[in-house]
Amino acid sequence: MSDIQTLLQRAKDSLAGTTPGPWDVAEEIDGMRAGRRTVVKATIETSNPYTRTRRVVTVDQTRPHWDEGDRTPELGSAEANVAFIAEARTLIPELVEALEYVIADRNRYHAMWRAVLSDFQALRGF
Repeated sequence: MSDIQTLLQRAKDSLAGTTPGPWDVAEEIDGMRAGRRTVVKATIETSNPYTRTRRVVTVDQTRPHWDEGDRTPELGSAEANVAFIAEARTLIPELVEALEYVIADRNRYHAMWRAVLSDFQALRGF
């Protein structure tokens, strides 16, 4: 596989077994992060109305794992991390689809180019 094909496969593999998307950022309802947007949740269409929204991950709920982003901005913030995690669940499939389209398009152009080159070489032989 080429590097881009390896990258595509890694992206596809990373989606295996994940909660279906899209994922959204939500506010924590309790604990030290109550009111902060540090939760990633998924809304899933199911037959059971009690499992429609599912918490996927909570970042920094029980205690901070580093200095707060306000004091150490280069470490980022829990809110930015959660937003990135939520976006990745939708972004990766979109990137995979776009890259697969580009690869297929490239392969079509390569096949056309090889046909044109073959025709040119055949004509040149006359």
